[in-house]
Amino acid sequence: MSDHVPPTNIFTDAELDTFRAEDYAAGKAVVILMLSIFSTGVVLYSIVAYAVAS
Repeated sequence: MSDHVPPTNIFTDAELDTFRAEDYAAGKAVVILMLSIFSTGVVLYSIVAYAVAS
């Protein structure tokens, strides 16, 4: 088959846990930013729709 040696993990378990925690926090930040941008768009669209309807 293959003569390659399987790669060893160069990170400790503590470092991997830190990476996971940072990734989770970054994911939450992205979702919060996306929701805030979407909400801002809905508010602006509602203001324009109200102004056009009246």
